[in-house]
Order: sequence, then C-alpha cells, then structure tokens
Amino acid sequence: MLGSALLFTIMISAIRVASSEVNAFIIVFCRNLFGFIVIGPILLKNGLILLKTNKLKIYFLRSLVGLLAMFTWFHGVINTPLAEAVALNFTMPLFVIIVAALVLNENIKWRRWLATFIGFIGTLIILKPGFQEISFGHAEILLSSLFMAIAFIIVKKLSLTEPTNRIVVYMLLINTPISFFPALIYWEWPSINMIIWLAMIGVTGTFAHFMFTKSVSLVEITSIIPIDFSRLPMTAIIAYVFFLEKPSLDTFLGGTIIFLCTLYILNREMKKEKKINAD
Repeated sequence: MLGSALLFTIMISAIRVASSEVNAFIIVFCRNLFGFIVIGPILLKNGLILLKTNKLKIYFLRSLVGLLAMFTWFHGVINTPLAEAVALNFTMPLFVIIVAALVLNENIKWRRWLATFIGFIGTLIILKPGFQEISFGHAEILLSSLFMAIAFIIVKKLSLTEPTNRIVVYMLLINTPISFFPALIYWEWPSINMIIWLAMIGVTGTFAHFMFTKSVSLVEITSIIPIDFSRLPMTAIIAYVFFLEKPSLDTFLGGTIIFLCTLYILNREMKKEKKINAD
C-alpha cells in the first residue's frame, strides 16, 4: 500500500510536468498505451484464455466510466494545486455511499450517512466557498471522484466472478483505442524527454493500481487504508520542492476529516460484510 501511494504520487507529479508540453487528452492516451505495454507480458503469459468472459458489456461500461474519471482527474490535476487535488480525491468513498444508495437502492444506516456528511464538510474546508473562488479544476477533481466511485462499484461487482488480471487487462485493452480518438484531435509529437515522462505516467499508474489491488487482497482493507493517507504529505512535499506550491493548513485539516470519515465508513462496511458472511 505504501508503494502504491508513492507511485500514485509520482504519477500525478509526472502529469503536471507533462502538461507543460502535452495536451491532457494525449496524456490520458499515453497513460493507457504505456500501461498496456506493461500488461502485455501478463496477457501473453496467460494466453487468450484470460480474455474469455460473458461480461463484455459490463467491461465496456466500466471502461467508459473509468475514462471519464481519468480525463477529469488528469485535467483537474493540471489546474489544481497538487495537495488540494489529492485531499479532494479522498471523497471517492463518500460518493460510493451516495451512488450505492441512489442507484443500487442499498440500505445505508444513519451512521454512514453522518460520516458522509461530515466528510463533505471537510471538502468545504478545503474549498472555502465564499472566501475563495472554486475553480474549474476543483470541480473536475470532485467529478472525477464521482466517476471513480461508479467505476469502483462496477469493479466490485465484476470481481465477484472475474479475476483481477482480466479486469485490469480489459480496462487497458478497451481504454487505449478509445482514448486515442480524442487525443488524435490535439495530437502533436512529444519530445524524447517528454516521452520518458509519459511512459513514467503509464508505468507508475499501472503498477500502483496492481500494488493497491494486491495489498487489499492480502489483508483487511481497514488495516492498510490509513497508509493511503501518506499520499497527502508525499504530494505536499513534492509540490513544495518541485512546483513551489505551499499547501495550506486548511488542505491538511479538510483532507484529514475526509480521510477519517472514509476510514470509519470502510470499517462499518467490513463489519457489515463479516456479519453477512457469518449468517
């Protein structure tokens, strides 16, 4: 989990560097392309049997939502202070609760609703509406968290019957050609130096995803998810040293509130699943 947090931090820093020369749509395409190149050996090792599934429509839906999340996240990171972007990204599990209640008609108890409400208070502390202008980048980060929540629910349903390797491979197999078309509109060949940064985005993003998934599969998520909070101080340090962005105390306070509420919700969810399995 710590390795995943570090790689995600490197990825968003590389996105900020690449954006100085390359359009966000091209960055998204290269993230998927280089990620697919990394996944290629896994696909060849397992053979085409890995692609055998009867849930192709769900995979396409997951990729569509995932691409929307990626586009809004990447563009939001470009236009938002990095520490603020990471802190706001912690709202994803809060959106999972809302989507599960509205779309899946799940019965959400009052404690989780209260935690969700308090979590969004943390969001207001970061954004400070009425005291500072809420930028389009802020809105994009929150929108990407919503799309990530929807994608998370779809993946959770897929993982009941589908192996992790298949889910990741299909994501990149579908995302790469689809993301190429909007990238083509703004296409310009990046410099050799920039290609290295784009490759870094694809490789770090892919391995971070794998490491996160692997860590969750090894132990209970509530025991390791606090380590994910390390993304915030890691990002704050990199943002300050390399991009001269000084994160505010409000960013850390709001991010901490959001994260603690997320941790509480995850803990309640784990207890709920244990009770169901016990019954």
